[in-house]
Formats: sequence, C-alpha cells, structure tokens
Amino acid sequence: MGCYMTLLELLHLMRKRIKLIVLLPLIFAIATAAFTYLALPNVYTATISMYVLSKNADSTTSDNVTYNDLNASQMLANDFAKLAQSERITSATADDLGMKSLDNYKISVTSSTTTRIIDLSVTGSSPQAVMTIANKMGEELSDTAVSIMNVQSVNILDSAQVPDHASGPPRLMYTLVALLAGLFLAIAIIVIADAIDTTVKSPEDVENSLGMPVTGRVPFIRELKKGSVGTAAIRTLPELQNAAKTLMANIRFSSLDTDIHTICVTSSLPSEGKTTVTIVLGEAYASAGNRVLLVEGDMRKRSLANTLKLAPSAGLYSVLTQEKTLQEAACSTGIRNLYLLDIEPNIPNPVDILSSNHYENLVKTLSGLFDYVIFDTPPLGTFIDAAVLGALTDGTLLVVKRGATRRAMAQGVIKQLEQAGVNTMGVVLTFCESDNSDYYYKYYTKEEMAGKSGRHARKNGQCDM
Repeated sequence: MGCYMTLLELLHLMRKRIKLIVLLPLIFAIATAAFTYLALPNVYTATISMYVLSKNADSTTSDNVTYNDLNASQMLANDFAKLAQSERITSATADDLGMKSLDNYKISVTSSTTTRIIDLSVTGSSPQAVMTIANKMGEELSDTAVSIMNVQSVNILDSAQVPDHASGPPRLMYTLVALLAGLFLAIAIIVIADAIDTTVKSPEDVENSLGMPVTGRVPFIRELKKGSVGTAAIRTLPELQNAAKTLMANIRFSSLDTDIHTICVTSSLPSEGKTTVTIVLGEAYASAGNRVLLVEGDMRKRSLANTLKLAPSAGLYSVLTQEKTLQEAACSTGIRNLYLLDIEPNIPNPVDILSSNHYENLVKTLSGLFDYVIFDTPPLGTFIDAAVLGALTDGTLLVVKRGATRRAMAQGVIKQLEQAGVNTMGVVLTFCESDNSDYYYKYYTKEEMAGKSGRHARKNGQCDM
C-alpha cells in the first residue's frame, strides 16, 4: 500500500484480520485479569483525618484566620508527608504496636488546597492492621509535629475505621489497560505484516507494481479451495458467474481494436486458480451462445479433465499425430456449446511440440471451428510453455492469487511474456473477497454478446460436435 496508509486502508486491513483484532486484546485482558486475581492480593486502606493549626492563628478572633494563616498551614502538608514516612515516626509506631517495621505498608499524606485538614492513609493486606497503624501513627505524628514544627496543635477529627472493602489492586483498570495494549499490538502487527508483505494483495498492487490492468477478479469460495468445482458446481455459484461475465466483458472492452478469440491462461506458480478461470470464462462465453473449446495446454500435469470430472478417450497429441480427428478427440463438457480437448499423459518434449508447425496450424484450425478457444497452460514461473503458446494466441491472461503471488515473481512472468511478444490483456486476481460488489462493472447481456457470437458458426467447416 505504499509508504503511507490511509485510515480507510487501515480499517480494511483490520476487517480482514478481525480475528486477530478480537482475540489478541481478549487474551491480554483475560491473562491480566487472571494474574491480578491470582497473584495480587487484596489491599485495604484506613484513613485518619487531622486538623492543623499554626502558632500564628488566634482562635478567639475570626478575623485572625487570615490568608497567611491558611497558606502557612497548607505549606505544612508536604512537611507532614515527609514526617509521616520518616524513620522516627514509623519506628515509633512499630515499637508501640509490637511490630518489627512498617515496610509492608504504604503510607501517604494528602491535603486539600482549601483547608487545613490533613488525611493520613495506611494501606496494607490486613484491614484490622491498617486501622490500628493509622490511628497510632496519627497520635505519633501529632505529638512530633507539635514538638518540632511551627504548629500550635494537631487535632484528630476522624479516627481510622476498619475498611469494609478492598481498595486495591485496581483490577478493572489493569484489565482495561491490557485490553487496549492488546488492541494496539494487534494493529501494529497488522500494519507491520502488511508493510513487509511482498505479495500482491489488491488491484492497486497489480496496477502500481505490475503495471497491468485488473481484467477480472474471482472471489474466494470454499469449494474452490477444495478443488472440487466442476461445471455443475459452477452453475450454482452466482459469485463465479458474475465474475466470469465481468471478465468476459472486460476482455472485450480491453481489445476494441482487436478481436480476441484464442486466449491463453497462465500463472506464476501452481494453485493460483488458472484452471478455474479457464473453466468459468469458457462457460460464460458458452452461455452467451458462443461455441467454446477448452484446450488442456499443460502436457505435464493435466487439470481440466479432472476438475470437470471428465475422462476423454483421446486428446490433443492424438490429433497432432493424426491418430484421431478433432471430432473424435474433443468431447462435450455437459454444458451446451462448451467442449474440451484434453491431452494424453506423459507427453515427451512439450516445448518442442508447442513450437512445431503442427501445433501452430492446429491453433489456426481450432480458431476457425470455434468462436472461442481457451488454453489452460502450466505456470510460467516453472515452465516456458505459456510464453510459446501465448505467442500463437490473440491474448493471454495472467492469473495472480491475492495474498500468495509475490510481486517479483509476477513481474518476472510479465517480462517473459513481453519478451516473447505475447499480448498480455491483463491480470485476473483470484481468491478475492466475495463482497467486492463495487468491482463488478456493467457488462453486456447474453443477447448482446450473442450478437457478436456465431462468427465462426456461419463459416464453412463448423464443427458438429
């Protein structure tokens, strides 16, 4: 997404990683809550309130309770805080109570800025102990302050009482902080992972890093991942139908000056969805009234027949060697106007066959018999077949799997196609989110596409399969 990420892009990333956004904060919060309840004991706080009167104050005359008197008393608050935590007070209090020390107790002194009342608080694990310590410390503090500080008296207003509920630890606050920390960490992980991810993740990636238009997008469908999509399943998946019709229309829009009737489909690596793209595109053309032939172009690992759940008795090699006629080798897929020309297994020297005059003549023959011929080829990142075959066809589609295909790999494939003089029409992005309804542009209806179909059906030599 570049060096900078917009809020909308961040929200989009968070939505895609919603499990991490939810689970990580919950784990942090639950772990923190469990730790505070199991490892941090309850603490209790007892407070004694004392009234401090300086020696300058005259209790018989209200006018003498001046600003200076109040200010002087307020200035003593810090002194009282230091005095209360001094060794003199803590040791004396501990000795009076028969304790070794007050190290396990927290002592604090607070004072309002508008009064001469000072609160002495003692916090510890025992409710009874903190009450006893607070009261005894108040007495020690009062006596010591009168004797060594410029105060007339320190009077106890409210003695400390046994606290009836714990004052800490602040488990809810700790849990909320952990929740927020988990959320921030999840967001940071998502942002960093996206920044270091070199795969193609969006149409913007395709256009910016590959310099190619996105001709189509195939949504992620669980059946596709399982590799169990045949023609019957395709007809029941509206997302695939919509994606195929859009791809078909975009191929037409992208080649207004050139008729595209022979198409090569390839990818950078295996399992990027090119066979599915071949099938759904072929069905889209066939459903619009065109005669379509799917050709197995991978002589090493056939996939079309297996995906379509067909078992042809002959294939392309038999046609090239003239052992079988095209009518004998091609078979129906079960969809009107859609046929398959398979390839026999274990064909030797695939590149030599593709580069032969026989293969080039076969491509021309097929183009004359069918409205559209679509070749499913092996990954160009592994074998060069697609570059050789792509030069014989009207256009080539590069299939890129979102979030899996690395930009550098796709860039290398595009460069190979360019060096071979292949007309690369664009990229088909697979495994996209199925809710990208904003992508599906307006496309031609079946009747409109059928108006252009039948180009070859009216020519001599129509294949009567």
